[in-house]
Amino acid sequence: MKIVLALGVLTTTIAICCCGGGDGLPFATDGAGDGFPVAEYQTACDGGDGQKCDDLAEAYDDGAGMAEDDPKALALYQKACDLGIAAGCTNAGVMYRNGEGVTTDAQHAFRLFGQGCDAGHAMGCKNLGLLYGNGEGTEKNEMEALAKYNQACDMGLAEACHDVAVAWTNGEGVPADPDKAKEYFKRACDGGHTESCAYAN
Repeated sequence: MKIVLALGVLTTTIAICCCGGGDGLPFATDGAGDGFPVAEYQTACDGGDGQKCDDLAEAYDDGAGMAEDDPKALALYQKACDLGIAAGCTNAGVMYRNGEGVTTDAQHAFRLFGQGCDAGHAMGCKNLGLLYGNGEGTEKNEMEALAKYNQACDMGLAEACHDVAVAWTNGEGVPADPDKAKEYFKRACDGGHTESCAYAN
């Protein structure tokens, strides 16, 4: 049985929350609530605190405590990335891939996901796998897609374990192997990816 991946919107920050819908990619988030202290975070960001840049970007991206502002969110995600925050690279990549606050640019998104992944950001690795699998911003390569899904899975991202399982089920980048697929569906299920549980036994 062929299982179709449901890959959602490439949204901003890692796996605490996946925002958005449609055909984009998931962002990494740690949540900025209402009444967000914009001035305090902007001052810290201007002073070189990359995490504060990423948090403030997320607030502008979500419209948490201020008007939603995609171009400002993108600039702050990029600054966070430049200051060494891996999630900022992934989130900026999502916005370039989805065309949020900027013209869609899959090649630049691919580079940003690569930066996030190389810095240890699991969602960056998963999103990089998605672009490899779709041939977006790079030549289509199912083996590289699987390698990136595996990398994200090994970092603890359950939905990436699901992607690995789907690849083993469908023979994408590897020969189909139902037993191997079941192993990864179980890992995904155990990690909280409920969709995988139906295929784990």
